[in-house]
Amino acid sequence: MRHFFKIILLFFTIFPLISVYGQNGVIVKEITAYDGPNFEDIISTFTQYVKNNDSKSIAAMTHFPLNRYYPIPNVKDASDFLQRYPEIFDEVLRKKITQANIKSDWIPVGVRGLMLQNGVIWLNADGSKLIAVNYESDAEKNKRLALISEQKKAVHKSLGDFLNPIGIWQTKNHRIRIDEMAGNDYRYASWKTNTCQSDKPDMILKHGTVNYDGSGGNHAYTFKGGGYIYHLDVMLIGLKPSPSATLVVLKDGKEVSREEAQPIGFPCR
Repeated sequence: MRHFFKIILLFFTIFPLISVYGQNGVIVKEITAYDGPNFEDIISTFTQYVKNNDSKSIAAMTHFPLNRYYPIPNVKDASDFLQRYPEIFDEVLRKKITQANIKSDWIPVGVRGLMLQNGVIWLNADGSKLIAVNYESDAEKNKRLALISEQKKAVHKSLGDFLNPIGIWQTKNHRIRIDEMAGNDYRYASWKTNTCQSDKPDMILKHGTVNYDGSGGNHAYTFKGGGYIYHLDVMLIGLKPSPSATLVVLKDGKEVSREEAQPIGFPCR
C-alpha cells in the first residue's frame, strides 16, 4: 500500500447504523441506507460543477476535512479547498469525471454512498456531500515526495530508511509511527507522549503486516516483538462510537492494553 487509502467494496442487503469517519476521526455522516433522490440527477449536477470549473460550488458540497495522501495535510475548510482546488481537480481528474458514463461508471454502494469507477470519487449516501477524492495529481505527488524527503531528514537516524510514511498517531500514553518499508514490509516505532520524531524511539518493530477487513477500508497493522503482539486498527467506516484508530496489545493471546489513537501531524518539525 503506497498511500493512505485503498478502496475495498462490500455490498450489503441489510445495513446497521454506520458512522463514516475521515482520517482525523471526524464523523462524515450517520446513515442507514441509500436515502437520496435519483442519483443520476445528483451526479449530473456534480459533473456540471466540474465541467464549469465551479470550485465554489464543489467546495460548498464538500465535507471537511477532505483527506489527502499522507503526509500532505488534509484540506481543512472551504477556503483551503479553493486555494488547493487546481492541484486536486487537475485536468486529468476533471476529464475522468466529465467523460464518465453516469449509468455505468457511477455506482450506488448502499450506505457508503455513490462511487465513480473504482472509487476515485465518493459522494455520500444522499449525494449532498463530496466525501473522498482518491486521486493524486502530479502536483500533489511532487508535494508529497518533497514532504517525505523532509521527514527522512527530520526523523531519528534509525528511522530514515522508510519508503513511505503511513502515519503518526497519539494515544493516551504513546506516540506511534508506522512506515512502509521496501518489499511490502511495515515498521512500527513508539515513544512516550510529548516527544519529537527526532528523538530515539523507545521501541522499533519490523516486519509488520497490514490486513483489510473488507468493510470499506478499515484495516489493521500487526507487529510482533518481545512476546507481545501490537495491533493498530484503523477505522474508516465503523459502528458508532468507534474511534478513528485503536492500539491493542496482546500477550499470550490475552489483551493487556487498549488505547484509542488519533492521527496527528509531524511533531517537532
